[in-house]
Amino acid sequence: MIRIIYGQEEYFIRKKLEEIKTDDMEIIPFDGNDKAFSIMEMLEACDTSSLFGDKTLVLVKDPVFLRKKSSDQDTELLQRFINDPSQDSDLVLYTYLNNFDQRLKVFKMFASNSEVIICNSLNQQSFNNYVRSRLAEEGISLKNEVIGHLTELCKRNATLLNQNLEVLKLYPDTIDTETIDRLCSQNDENDAFDLINALVDKNVPKAILNARRMAASNDSVLGILSLLSNQLRFLYHVAYLRSIGTSKQEILDITKASENRMYHVYKTLDRLTMEQIMKLLHDLSDLDIKCKTDSSLNDFSRLELLILSLADRGNYEGN
Repeated sequence: MIRIIYGQEEYFIRKKLEEIKTDDMEIIPFDGNDKAFSIMEMLEACDTSSLFGDKTLVLVKDPVFLRKKSSDQDTELLQRFINDPSQDSDLVLYTYLNNFDQRLKVFKMFASNSEVIICNSLNQQSFNNYVRSRLAEEGISLKNEVIGHLTELCKRNATLLNQNLEVLKLYPDTIDTETIDRLCSQNDENDAFDLINALVDKNVPKAILNARRMAASNDSVLGILSLLSNQLRFLYHVAYLRSIGTSKQEILDITKASENRMYHVYKTLDRLTMEQIMKLLHDLSDLDIKCKTDSSLNDFSRLELLILSLADRGNYEGN
């Protein structure tokens, strides 16, 4: 059997992969982002009978042939396999980044001969019910107004919800809305990355656009500054781990971050040094103090002035 699994919700994708795996399977993983990835090796793994289980499960994360156009030779190889798949193995093609290109000929070839599983976000009512069911499963008791606050903060993102539940179930005291705000991550992390990248690139219009988008879901600039600072501290942590030779998988294990978040982290760190991160944190700290002590200027206007100032100084230009 061939399966394609993709969508917006990393958590549901992980759950689906766990459901597919069984104890009697020999699992052979491939990473399509690895420069050494070979379609021929993948197909050979599919055609090889398992020595350690009743069946072989070939797991291919981010297969390049579902993201980019394949050569005629690779397309022909894949078509032959699709026409006559091995009965001794299952092939699962999946991504946490929702980056499969459905327009590709190879994607259409696979999709027409595979079980396609799309793990997208729940609608609002289904998400409301899902939050309550997950709280019950984790044994977390919250008042209705606190459940509503958590639900709103997660904004129909099941992956984010489950990350937050891992933190909340360790909290020893009563959980109120203030606890939720203090302990839980919000669903505008990607906006924060985009804003940081725009600052680094000195792209003022994009930076201001992202700041305004974040302002739409935050009551004050202080919330935006807190999110940006948290993201920058996380970037610094990952940059340090990379600097001492820690592998990406080890960093994922240490930080407990999602694949999606780490993808954005690595993209940002390609243009931002540890020294530049510290400069940005210093400037955000100065703005935080001014917002708390000086009411002579609107906080959102002050944030936009800071964006203009950073771009004008060019302190954060990437290498």
